Amino acid sequence: MPPFIKKMVMFAGTDEEMSFGYFSVGDRVGPKAFNDNWDVMLVQSMLRFLSPNERGTPNHLCPVPTGNFDKLTARAIFNFQQRHRLEADWFIDPLHSHYQNISVNRNSRIIWTMAKLYFLVAEKAIFEPIANSPAIEVLAILKKHVPQIGIVATVMRDEFIDTGIL
Repeated sequence: MPPFIKKMVMFAGTDEEMSFGYFSVGDRVGPKAFNDNWDVMLVQSMLRFLSPNERGTPNHLCPVPTGNFDKLTARAIFNFQQRHRLEADWFIDPLHSHYQNISVNRNSRIIWTMAKLYFLVAEKAIFEPIANSPAIEVLAILKKHVPQIGIVATVMRDEFIDTGIL
């Protein structure tokens, strides 16, 4: 399954509902995982978009988005996880809208690497104008900064628009 954009609804407290778009890999990325080329390219692009301090890997050791899972990509994922005190297991698992408690807070026991990666990329992209659908616009900003992800971003955007849940 290729990367995707979805809408997540979370309940804050009692009846208050928070809804937001997000994007994620479709399958697990990591050593001996399926490593779909588009998933790998999305992870590589997201890591490349972040600053060396945010990702825990210097520029010269951060993988160029090729879609091929290699030692640089594995090390960059591991460094990112260590930098943010996540479970350093070398893997990025997909986020799905049915997850009830997506946490990016290091004080929590459950922390999803993909959630932390997405929120950091989105937070950095917020400095550019975002108007309509944040997930699509964050993806467009990512595409502007890392052109190699162009085809993947276009397919993700088109599939999301086709679902009609904008």
